[in-house]
Amino acid sequence: MNRLVIRRTDGEQHGATVVPREAGRCTQLSLGRLLRRANRIVQSTVEARFGAADLNFTQWIVLDLIEGAGSLTVSDLAVSMEITSGALSRVVDGLVARGLVERHRGMIDRRVVVLHLTEAGYAKFEAIQPLAALRWEEVLTTLSAEQARRLCELLGKSVESAERTAAATRHRSFPRI
Repeated sequence: MNRLVIRRTDGEQHGATVVPREAGRCTQLSLGRLLRRANRIVQSTVEARFGAADLNFTQWIVLDLIEGAGSLTVSDLAVSMEITSGALSRVVDGLVARGLVERHRGMIDRRVVVLHLTEAGYAKFEAIQPLAALRWEEVLTTLSAEQARRLCELLGKSVESAERTAAATRHRSFPRI
């Protein structure tokens, strides 16, 4: 089921999942919509905090992913960010021009481009990372540490399931509608 439906009821069932009144503060919310909305809100407020760092959220994600991995190929980074290589190339070009990221050719396959953070890139990451972490702490402040951990665990499972079903779907043939 790809929709989370919460309906306000007093214990009556109207063809929907019955949820106690306290939990039914929202009506017919799509899980996908909720996740996108939360992402947009956090993204815009995190980006606003970058201030003098002169980075947008997409550039920050590139620095964060490269820092976490140590190095990444352009194709792996594009897959992780779910954007095209062309769109990513423009972002990386800007970070390279600013001296935050450097490109290296693969040792085994020279066609492969591997990205690394420069010293300036690490410094920029270290300066901005606490701002992003603080924003997530603010967002999750109404959850206990256990609830936040559980939320991450459940979302991780949902992503894994979505990736599995997407991969299976790519190999199936569906009738045209």
